[in-house]
Amino acid sequence: MKTDPSKNIAHAQEWSQFWQMITSWFSFFLRNFRKVSPVILGMVIFTLIYLSKCNSDSNLDGIDHFNAGDYEAALKSYSEFLMLYPDDIKTRYNRARCFEALGDDVNAEIDYNEVLEREPYHINALLGLSQIYYRKNDFHTTINLTERVVMIDEQNFLAHYYSGRAYHKVGYWLHALKCYNRVIELNPEYGYAYFHRSSVMISIGLQPMGCNDLQAAVSLNVDGAREALKKYCGD
Repeated sequence: MKTDPSKNIAHAQEWSQFWQMITSWFSFFLRNFRKVSPVILGMVIFTLIYLSKCNSDSNLDGIDHFNAGDYEAALKSYSEFLMLYPDDIKTRYNRARCFEALGDDVNAEIDYNEVLEREPYHINALLGLSQIYYRKNDFHTTINLTERVVMIDEQNFLAHYYSGRAYHKVGYWLHALKCYNRVIELNPEYGYAYFHRSSVMISIGLQPMGCNDLQAAVSLNVDGAREALKKYCGD
C-alpha cells in the first residue's frame, strides 16, 4: 500500500522544527557560554553532532532505499535531509526522481525546477523535466529542454532520443529521423532508437529500411518489436 508523500514531507518538517529548536538553544549558549555549565554546553554540542550524523545517515539511507526500489522510504529520507540542507542539489535531484518513480509528477517538477534554479546546466534535471512535459503532451517544451542538453553535451544520446520522440509525436518526421540516426551513431546498442526509427521509415514509404530496423530492435530485445515485425514485415 502506497503512502501519501505529503506525510513524509510533514514528518521532515517536524524534524526541521526540532533541529531549529536545538540550534536556537546552541546559539543562546554561545552568547552566554560564560554563564553556562561546561557540562550542559558539552551535552548540547554532543547533541548537535549526533543529530548531524543522523541526518547524514538519512541521506545515505535514501540512496540505498532508492537503489533497492523502495521509493517511499527513499523519499522520506531525502525529505528529512532537505529540510536541514535545502540547497543540496544532489539530494533534491534524487528526491525528484523518487517523486517521478512514485508517479507524482507535480512534486517532481517542483524539485527539478529548483535544481535548475541553482544549477541551470544540470543535464539530468533537464532530461527528467523534459519527460514530465512529454507525459503532459507538451512536446514543444520537451524539445526545448532536450535541445538545451544537446547544446551542453552534443554526445548525450538520451537527449537526442527524447528529442526524436517529441518530434515524432508532433509529426516532424525528418527531424525525428535525424535524431534517431544520431542516437544510433552514439549508442548502436540502444534498441528503442531502431524501433521508433522503423515507424518513421514505414510511415514515409521506406518499408524495407523500416523492417531492417525492426529486426535490429528484435535482436536487442525491445518490447513489442517482434510483434511489429510480424505486423508490418510479415516475418
